[in-house]
Amino acid sequence: MKYFVLLYTLFFTILDYTHAQGQVVPLESFRRLNVNNPVVRRWAMQGIAVLGQQRNKTFVLVRVVSADARYELDVNGTERVRRRVDSDARMANCNRPGRCIREVFTVILRYFNGTQIINVI
Repeated sequence: MKYFVLLYTLFFTILDYTHAQGQVVPLESFRRLNVNNPVVRRWAMQGIAVLGQQRNKTFVLVRVVSADARYELDVNGTERVRRRVDSDARMANCNRPGRCIREVFTVILRYFNGTQIINVI
């Protein structure tokens, strides 16, 4: 019983510390995903669509370079999935052949209640 109380207090102490610091606790290390998977390509296309809305341009997916995912514990104590997708995108109406391709980094945070946040760098 005393070990349970010790683990219980340790867990909530760590949770309160991360809440005060505004940090995220990774529950596992990043695992590599298959870049040829259609789901990974869909995540890359979602990120490219967000980039196109931000820049008011049309981009087309060229290739997916890498994709990673891991489970995290959020500040509020909720579990979420962080997905990183690195891809290359080409502007649709570009006349300069060397400057049309951009590297797009997409981070998708998906919570287990169904909401997701897409950030593009």
